[in-house]
Amino acid sequence: MSKKQDEQKNAVQVRSPEAQEIFDVLDATNSENPGEADRKRLKEMLEKYPELWEVCGNLAKNALSRTIDNHTKLHNARESIARGLEKIKKDFGYAQAPILERLLIDLICICYVNQYDTQVRYAIAHGSSIALTQGLYWEKRLSATQARYLRACVTLARVRRLSRPAAMQVNIGAQQVNVAQTKETPAKIENGDSPK
Repeated sequence: MSKKQDEQKNAVQVRSPEAQEIFDVLDATNSENPGEADRKRLKEMLEKYPELWEVCGNLAKNALSRTIDNHTKLHNARESIARGLEKIKKDFGYAQAPILERLLIDLICICYVNQYDTQVRYAIAHGSSIALTQGLYWEKRLSATQARYLRACVTLARVRRLSRPAAMQVNIGAQQVNVAQTKETPAKIENGDSPK
């Protein structure tokens, strides 16, 4: 069992029998080749609790965690970065966002860490005299991480823009009316009476 799993297991002293069963199944299947009975129990548990996949199988969380760990080995820095990313997610409205937007917000966070990790390494490399090939390498790497980061941000903005209800302007007599269609109502009238 890893140190992180040990900490998670010890964090909750009193568990319901159901919670204990989940921990037991996760512990039993936390290997490359668990037994057939344990595999079956894990499948049943994932069917019973579909949200359980996030504990071990959320690749975005795993990628983000590894990216942070690759950036620094200092606990205070890792914890600060994690808290900063939680704030960024909150500011993006992660909890209320639809699944596609949540996936894009996760990607933005991964790209954010990659971008600024590369920026730090770029600055360190250029802090002293380096060979032309190394300089070109860092320029290309920095440009690639910037492009990924900006592409993720732009994609989220596009998805949000496209998911907003479209507004339509209608002229009724001498009065201009803006009609916005929403999921709840077929047509919502702004600035005027409802059409007859």
